[in-house]
Amino acid sequence: MAGIGQLPENVAFRRISEQGTLAGQSLDFIYSWSVFHRIEFEQFPAIVANFCDLLRPGGGALIQIAPLYHSAQGALLGEFGLGNWEHLLLPHEAIRERVLTHPTADAHRKHAAWRYFESQNRITAADVKALFHESGFYLLRHREVFDTDTPPVELLREHSKETLTRNQVVFLFAKA
Repeated sequence: MAGIGQLPENVAFRRISEQGTLAGQSLDFIYSWSVFHRIEFEQFPAIVANFCDLLRPGGGALIQIAPLYHSAQGALLGEFGLGNWEHLLLPHEAIRERVLTHPTADAHRKHAAWRYFESQNRITAADVKALFHESGFYLLRHREVFDTDTPPVELLREHSKETLTRNQVVFLFAKA
């Protein structure tokens, strides 16, 4: 098995900090795995536009998001006793109380989880497709993974079954 030291010279990996940039570079491919659900929704248009600026014509972007917020475990708070879709059913304050008073997690972990939950975006698969399309990308392929549990009836009055059970999306876009 080849190690990272044996990659071709024209392959490079870059980690970009929140304030970082790759301005002035021309890339063939951008890969994002389980990052987009952590980005503030308001930042998406600028990030996708930046991808478009960085990619050469025909360049690709592979975007994976899991879990999507509206899915059964979309809050990522299962370790604090939140069951399937409870983040969509319970009042905000009840979720906060459950996280911050959980008996097995230390205070730092509780506060970090709560801050993350409060900042988590509510992006949907349709939002991702639209943002990339509006920025000059076209969809080559996509894959979706769905939860098998049945959502509560009260949520099905507000959201489609697909929105509530779609746990993961993987998109392969190309720059026009």
